[in-house]
Amino acid sequence: MTVGVKIGIIGYGLMGSSLAINLLNRNYTVYVFNRSNIKRAVPNNIIICDDINEIIARSDLLVVFLSDYEAIADVMSKVESLASKPVFQMATISPEQTYALSKRVHSLSGTYIECPVLGSRPEASAGNLLGMVGPRKNIDDVCMTVLQDMLGEMKIFDELGQASSVKLSMNFLIMSLTASFAVALSCILSKNINTDDFMHVLRRSALHAKTFDKKLKSMCEDSFSNPNFQTKHLKKDNMLFIQEIRNAHIDDSLCECMISILDRAIESGNAELDYSSIFRMFIADR
Repeated sequence: MTVGVKIGIIGYGLMGSSLAINLLNRNYTVYVFNRSNIKRAVPNNIIICDDINEIIARSDLLVVFLSDYEAIADVMSKVESLASKPVFQMATISPEQTYALSKRVHSLSGTYIECPVLGSRPEASAGNLLGMVGPRKNIDDVCMTVLQDMLGEMKIFDELGQASSVKLSMNFLIMSLTASFAVALSCILSKNINTDDFMHVLRRSALHAKTFDKKLKSMCEDSFSNPNFQTKHLKKDNMLFIQEIRNAHIDDSLCECMISILDRAIESGNAELDYSSIFRMFIADR
């Protein structure tokens, strides 16, 4: 920990609140600001700020963990000055959006660092996130120490926008792997094959992914109401990804298929549930 550093978290949602727990456990002073009324319990040693410029004034470093670019841009439009303070932008947004935010932060005399992450609430509260961070030139010693405390692991990229591109690609893999596993598991269940037998074979093959183990229980029990990552947010990220590959003139037919699955899941009432609820789109008796 960097002694005496005060961190302001902008966005006290699922991830922001979990990140605050990790920072508190590492003895940072933590301030939080939320655009709407905070609906979850806030530990007594977290200081709530009622105004965006108040949290900026009281913090040495800012962490932005809002749901999308529009929310971030709305908050940043109300900022008067960043007074040379670093801003860690941790949401999943496109490279074009990160360029725009970087310009806005620079115009307010701040330092912009993109830091999207892999992992959900348990990893955030334990400091076990995997961060994609950049640009390298904007990361000084204090920022590096805070990043090391916030994240379990990180990859630093040289150029602005590269971290965002990697994160979008990873979230496309989240969708495609989960959908593939959902189809395969649906087939196994329809044939009355024991799931333990199926997983025994899968885990010993080169086809196994850790995410399969994480989502197996919720799929088998149809239990998706305590989300680590909501279906609607996965759709948002995959819409950004499909635009990225279109800009790169890469065939988007597989992405279109993934978006179609997400659309069906959301139309069926799964928008607020964990993204693994897309399993419901495939089960034989739905």
